[in-house]
Amino acid sequence: MDSSIQSKIVASVMVLASAATAEASLLWSFDPAMRTVGPRESILMTATLENTSDTPVFIDSGPASFTGDFQKIYDWTPILNLFGRTIPANGSLDFDFGLLTPVGGVVEPGTYVSDPAYLFINGSAPIEAQTRFTVQVVPDTDPSTLCLLALACSGPVWLARRARGQG
Repeated sequence: MDSSIQSKIVASVMVLASAATAEASLLWSFDPAMRTVGPRESILMTATLENTSDTPVFIDSGPASFTGDFQKIYDWTPILNLFGRTIPANGSLDFDFGLLTPVGGVVEPGTYVSDPAYLFINGSAPIEAQTRFTVQVVPDTDPSTLCLLALACSGPVWLARRARGQG
């Protein structure tokens, strides 16, 4: 075999092996993994992709998977603003994973934990998130309730001031 062809084959195999090694060394997690929100709030899901190899990784393609019972309470719109970007060797890349919007406009108060989420970077096998996305929904304080509370608290104060003024 011609030595120049042999060199090209070896170089191609080395590039493919390097890309496979780099992609195999990618880890990711939601950042932050837990959010506390009101029942009507949409949630921007942010994440960090970490490259633990000595080779930079250019991200040119790859879908994500975010499925399970979580989608019964939130609609997920993927954002994935990481394509066309490079993760430096032994570095990280922050990105927006998606937007959660309450199904029907409101979610009951409680704590909700997602099923595993996955990224498929450059045609790789699924890379599972190191964390589960957790949402703690706290009761919404309605503005009219706050007004009633303020009015109720002001009554005794007004009466006390009035009593002092007449004494």
